[in-house]
Amino acid sequence: MFFKNIYFDFMYGKIVSSALKSGDTLYTGVRHSDCFTQEPKGVLRGATQGFITTKGKFVDRKKALVIATHYNQIIKKHPPYDKLLSEDLW
Repeated sequence: MFFKNIYFDFMYGKIVSSALKSGDTLYTGVRHSDCFTQEPKGVLRGATQGFITTKGKFVDRKKALVIATHYNQIIKKHPPYDKLLSEDLW
């Protein structure tokens, strides 16, 4: 468990915000809906949904679930149970 803690601390850190990634551009917000409102309707339709960590890394919803679980950040888990939703955190 010690090495797992060091790995997560070194590589990722905790989840700090929701994010969308479109090409090289990141859009952040408390919820993913906040990110979508930063561009005209439909522009971010194909963007990858994920989260930003304290290390500034973008991670997809599945990796974010592992990280948030590791740091006990989940308040209440909502379906689907294999991906992290912003509603699970705040």
